[in-house]
Amino acid sequence: MLGLVGEIDPDVARAFGIEERTGWLEVDLDLLLALPHGLATYRPVSRFPSSDLDLAFTTPDAVTGAALGDAIRSAAGPLLVDLALFDRYRGEGVAPGSRSLAWRLRLQAADRTLVDADVTGVRDACVAAAAALGVALRA
Repeated sequence: MLGLVGEIDPDVARAFGIEERTGWLEVDLDLLLALPHGLATYRPVSRFPSSDLDLAFTTPDAVTGAALGDAIRSAAGPLLVDLALFDRYRGEGVAPGSRSLAWRLRLQAADRTLVDADVTGVRDACVAAAAALGVALRA
């Protein structure tokens, strides 16, 4: 724990002549300063537009969402700038013992506008990586 934050009980504050709501913050500076710092690397923001790609997979319960996300991330390669799980579904249309996981991939290049072939290539690679886990693209 690096520190604590809270609000002083109003009755305690009034006992010291303070009528306003009062907060407090306590930080362990020795612990905070001992953490790694200055190691963050930054990428310049691309001036080229991004493309979003949504993929929904029927996933056996034995395959974790984290494992599928890692496979997608790895397969998408350097064009992937963001990956988000935006839907989980169980029910009609999904076999028992399975669930649907839908992911949004944001693709972007630093040096050019993406074309259909770029997006299709990433899509195909992600579907193949998911298939290797026993996961199918949901129709």
